[in-house]
Amino acid sequence: MTSLINLCSEVQEHICRLLSTRDLVSLTSVCWQEEVMRILNRRERKTRGIITINRPAPRITTRKELDQIFHSFISELCQHNPQLAMLYVPREFDERRSLDISKIFPVNTTVVKLQSLVLGGPASLNDVSLQAVLFSKPLREDVKLSFFILKEYDNGSFKQLHIDNGTLEDVENGEQINNVMTKDSALNVVFEVTNEMKTSPSAFSRSKVS
Repeated sequence: MTSLINLCSEVQEHICRLLSTRDLVSLTSVCWQEEVMRILNRRERKTRGIITINRPAPRITTRKELDQIFHSFISELCQHNPQLAMLYVPREFDERRSLDISKIFPVNTTVVKLQSLVLGGPASLNDVSLQAVLFSKPLREDVKLSFFILKEYDNGSFKQLHIDNGTLEDVENGEQINNVMTKDSALNVVFEVTNEMKTSPSAFSRSKVS
């Protein structure tokens, strides 16, 4: 450990640039805090906002070429520290389904693995494509993202849960989501609002945001 701490700053920087963001976050608790934070801040400035990545497979290709595209895709993902990551990995790239998405990003990232393309395009485009949509934290200093999941039960009922720092809370009585939704200087985007959401008491029916 002593030999690592005493490495010159140039060597520290070179090593840090080779590491994934997940590994850098872990390294801050061990050594090189100043250099690691400098690299992390630099990456954050470059990756802030909503990032889309699309790596299609060639029409005519080989197993080796697909593996190269796949590893390049994973390497690029490892440079990011998003709040939310939506990934689509076709079986053609990961035949054995051996990819462990929990090891790509830092532990604070919520990862959703999709079953179909997340980025649309002309119908003629090849749908065998590695895709990712990454939402950074924050998107901007004045923008806060809130995420929800819809849980369906065997009896056909649903429950909506708000995700806050890895903790799930019911939208009917969740303290954090109610605090967010009672602020009038915000933008609320809802993709689907059921009749139950409009009538049952919850953060949505009490919302003051536009």
